Amino acid sequence: MATKSKQHVDRLQSQLGGKDRQIQILTAQLAQCNKRLDPPSANCHAYHGKIKSIGGRRYQILCNQGIWATV
Repeated sequence: MATKSKQHVDRLQSQLGGKDRQIQILTAQLAQCNKRLDPPSANCHAYHGKIKSIGGRRYQILCNQGIWATV
């Protein structure tokens, strides 16, 4: 069963061609983030905001009370 977070990352990968190195990093960080939560992925999600790097997008993973990773 795919989590909402996984579905969102998959959608981002699809939008960027699925081969972008930064998105691979985001996916790996999201997986690490989920392992730290109980239950996994309970409050973890990815989102993007405008920035000049990475094709005009900044990707961050939010876990529980703060940002776990930014790519």
